[in-house]
Amino acid sequence: MRHAIEVQGLTKLHRRADGAWRAALSEVSFVLPAGASLGLCGATGAGKSTLLRILAGATPQTSGRWRAAGPLRSVVELGAGFHPDLSGRENALQLAALDGLRGRAARHHAQGALEFAELVESADEPLYAWSSGMQLRLAFACALAHDARVLLLDEVFAVGDAGFQGRCVERLRALQKDGASIVLCSHSLYDLRQLCDRGLWLDGGRVRHDGACAEATARYAAETRTRGLAPERTAPAPEGPRIESVELLPGHEVASGSELRVRIAWSSPTTAEVHCGVGLLDTSMEIVAACGTHLSGREPERGRAGTFELRLPSLALLSGSLRVAAWLFDRHGLQRHDETVHERPLTVYSRGGEVGRVMLEHQWSHVEPVLRAPLPGARDLDATHGPATTRSALEA
Repeated sequence: MRHAIEVQGLTKLHRRADGAWRAALSEVSFVLPAGASLGLCGATGAGKSTLLRILAGATPQTSGRWRAAGPLRSVVELGAGFHPDLSGRENALQLAALDGLRGRAARHHAQGALEFAELVESADEPLYAWSSGMQLRLAFACALAHDARVLLLDEVFAVGDAGFQGRCVERLRALQKDGASIVLCSHSLYDLRQLCDRGLWLDGGRVRHDGACAEATARYAAETRTRGLAPERTAPAPEGPRIESVELLPGHEVASGSELRVRIAWSSPTTAEVHCGVGLLDTSMEIVAACGTHLSGREPERGRAGTFELRLPSLALLSGSLRVAAWLFDRHGLQRHDETVHERPLTVYSRGGEVGRVMLEHQWSHVEPVLRAPLPGARDLDATHGPATTRSALEA
């Protein structure tokens, strides 16, 4: 197969309490090229998780067919197969056995999962004594403990703390680099755009758009007015990089078309690789415009401290009041280390009479109307009196 996954006419029907049938999926078709990553977006109940469950083999489709180039690793129903009376190590070994591993290979797999989840110290305690967060971390770690060619993920970045999420991103990036294909379902459109090159927008169980992930998420966001295109607000990790200050130059009042510079000073208790982002927010805290070092193709900065400077040589905004937000990201531009919104608003004033929010680069011209040539065989017309033959007859 040239493709990692091929889906054709997939339909899933559920019987409601009143006996009527409801379509969770309806005639869904798409292909995922080998080595590509597909982001699933859509509202709650759109059919995203149902699609993943079918591909994972957790539920059958009503009609249609699909096939995959190789075995699929699923992180859809985290913790499925766990037994509360068994220890964490025994549960990890049990999942390894379900994957067909035996003996030393199974023990190596289980140990790797426990180390990845940082649960070695609790490995021999019964699972019922673990917190739900610890169990989810082990389930995710077991799914990623060995290489996979096709990986199915459902809202995985809600698992664990910032440090664990960062390791998950590193693991996913490594799998992508090795040519693995990934299907990721998330309500965070920002995460989808950073991790996936293709996007599938599901609406009421049907495909609304299938194409580039940036376009699919933008179309969904535009219609639903969701804020998911922006980085999510997260509390800074105490051991991670932090924003120390945000400075606006030349100040908090600037004219349209003039230069604006934003300086972001940051520090880190350990050597870190960081990217920086800056956003201009309106009064409802929606992003009007944003820039990021990772979006501009720059390499991350490495060290314990530094200062980023964003230069906008000709501010295209018109009169209004805005707030300036700054983010620190990991080296992939995905994990948010810290976020701050400047306490003072930025006031933009216009010197001209333009109206609106932005000043578009433009040119005016005036185009003369095109005179059409007369059709072949048409009678000559007098511009004032109409057909010449009619005027001659009246004069006679």
